[in-house]
Amino acid sequence: MGLIPEEKLLRTILKLQAEDKGYPIKQDPPICPRCLIKVDIYDPSVKVQFRDIEIGGKVFTVAEPYCPMCFTKIKSDVQINN
Repeated sequence: MGLIPEEKLLRTILKLQAEDKGYPIKQDPPICPRCLIKVDIYDPSVKVQFRDIEIGGKVFTVAEPYCPMCFTKIKSDVQINN
């Protein structure tokens, strides 16, 4: 099953934001709390839900993946850059 264009675009934007040191937030790599494996949110085979969060009056999109091993939804952790 391939990604729809919108999902592919969102994943690309999130990857670029993670690499941009000047971007206001950075999403930490998700780690499954049950399996303790790091999940690659840029891998097209990983199921991901996108969620908007508001920080300081601005809305940002974060990815919340499902663990490919146990299918647990992993909450996103973000760091705020100053």
